[in-house]
Amino acid sequence: MTIQTWLAFCAVAAVNIFSPGPAILLAITNGATKGMLAALVQALGNALGLFVVSLASIIGVGALLAASATAFMVVKFIGAAYLIYLGFKQFRARNQPAFNPDATYNSAKSYGRTFSEGFMIAVTNPKAILFFIALFPLFLDQERSIAGQFIIMTISFQIISIISLTSYALLSRTAKSLFARPRFTKMFRTLTGGVFVSMGIGLLKVSAAQR
Repeated sequence: MTIQTWLAFCAVAAVNIFSPGPAILLAITNGATKGMLAALVQALGNALGLFVVSLASIIGVGALLAASATAFMVVKFIGAAYLIYLGFKQFRARNQPAFNPDATYNSAKSYGRTFSEGFMIAVTNPKAILFFIALFPLFLDQERSIAGQFIIMTISFQIISIISLTSYALLSRTAKSLFARPRFTKMFRTLTGGVFVSMGIGLLKVSAAQR
């Protein structure tokens, strides 16, 4: 892989990664309500999930999803169900006390849950696997080590993803004072819950022909 090819891959990946989606919405929520460390933990979980997705696409799981409507449907429903679950989780928290922006978020259990959410967001999205299937072959040099190129592109994708999620979280953190207000907190939770549910329903509507 030449430096020009790598730069082209990074540019295409950045456009995809920085486009709003479930992981970014979760990063904004975590950054504003739990702090930057929690947002970073989520980003690391997401990065691990992306590695799993990338590896799966290389070893043929992605090809199976692309070829099998049934397999694609199963993964699609799992991803949609998880997004809807996150949405209802926000709805249930609407009437809880307002966030304390300065509260210490240091529970190992809480960080583990945040890491898992980042991971699950990545691995339950069938379109992510299909993205790797469609993208990787365009940049692979068949005369060089496929494994080496896989590692370079996957790590690059992960780094860009971490930068993206933490950047969105940092932007949302600047508005942390708003989250001390009960009315704003309830509105935010209702809005983000609705967006997560809408994303889940939207994923359910993706047909095999749209893959």
